Amino acid sequence: KILAERLGFYYYFAKAIDFGENNPYGIALISRYPILSAEVVFIPDPPVRKYDGYYETRVLLKTVIDVAGGLNVLVSHFGLNPDEQENAVQTVIPNLPENRCVFMGDLNMEPDNPILAPIMQRLYDTAQLFSSPKLSFPSDAPRMKIDYIFVSEDLKVESADIPEIVSSDHRPHLA
Repeated sequence: KILAERLGFYYYFAKAIDFGENNPYGIALISRYPILSAEVVFIPDPPVRKYDGYYETRVLLKTVIDVAGGLNVLVSHFGLNPDEQENAVQTVIPNLPENRCVFMGDLNMEPDNPILAPIMQRLYDTAQLFSSPKLSFPSDAPRMKIDYIFVSEDLKVESADIPEIVSSDHRPHLA
């Protein structure tokens, strides 16, 4: 909210969980253009936790942005464990519009992860435009690419980059 207001932009916050009594936590979208609609889709938690790692309820934010006749923009932050990631992919796929679609987020998986394959088959990974491989995490000494901007085939992406900027724990992914 603070960033959007300082920029004069629009925003939508999708709460996934509360930390403590009054601390909502989730994902957000900031847009230069008005957000026409927003829907929060909960990613199902695995009924049985198969791994010893940290688990957290996650969401998919589906929006329509008022630009060039409407642009579908979806954002998520996938869990750390493979069973969470499988549930996330299974939630995203049926929610992807066929056209005019951007899907982005920290997916906590590298591009060769087979769990990510259904998204890679359905959408264009803008990292294909990088002149050389680029990594996004951790930002101070990146060892992996786990952040993505995907687009439907009807959208033309002119450039993409992960600049060498340290402003958070991940480097930004631009397209």
